[in-house]
Amino acid sequence: MKLTNEQLYQWFKIVTVELLRIPEDSFAKGPDAQPSKKESISGLKQAINDLLTMSKHGSVPASLDSRLVASGLPRLDEMRAALSRKEAGILKRGIIRNDEEYYIVRETLSDADSNLRPKTIQRLGRLLAAYESKHQDT
Repeated sequence: MKLTNEQLYQWFKIVTVELLRIPEDSFAKGPDAQPSKKESISGLKQAINDLLTMSKHGSVPASLDSRLVASGLPRLDEMRAALSRKEAGILKRGIIRNDEEYYIVRETLSDADSNLRPKTIQRLGRLLAAYESKHQDT
């Protein structure tokens, strides 16, 4: 599932309003409301991954998925599945390619309630350490 930057922003906004109960009017409006720079998009994706991890452990309002679907956006479980596919791809490839994947692995490892096998945790830890070692000066 490939979402446009605008769709990512709208998905983030809806989930943040529904899950965290942040008032909708606290989001920026107008031409600067949507992130456009590469760094902003990267930060948005990291925030979405954080929301997906948080939503595994708390109660999710019933209205969330219906609001997402009504807006033409993927349901929460669909986004979680996409994140799981990314995690599996990183493991299969055996290397973290960029900061987005780095934060996915880091968030996965920091999730104390994850059901990962010890071998998988060790492998992800090695991938994380290798990426950090390679990028420590950047």
